[in-house]
Amino acid sequence: GQQRRDFIYIDDAIYAFTMLMRQSTELDNGYHQIGLGTGNSVTIRYFIELSHKLSKSTSELCFGALPYREHEYMESYADTKMLNHLGWKAKTSLDHGINKTLESLWLKITH
Repeated sequence: GQQRRDFIYIDDAIYAFTMLMRQSTELDNGYHQIGLGTGNSVTIRYFIELSHKLSKSTSELCFGALPYREHEYMESYADTKMLNHLGWKAKTSLDHGINKTLESLWLKITH
């Protein structure tokens, strides 16, 4: 679980796409690679342990039970310079995003 990933809440991703569509005329013509994420990474272990805690799960977590895959990519995060330049910034913290996701899933299960 030491791999690091950049988790983004769906509302922040939608906000970024919407902003890009509205401001597309401000970009130079041609190809632009625009990273989408928070620009920060956390370990998968941290993400799982936080999700486990917030969901009040009683599941046993077995980190290290499987070896890393060959050529495992250990860190991934978005380069958000272009988005930040256009005025975008992720608004949802990781714990708040997990809580909102859990609430959404709970509503679907109970209805």
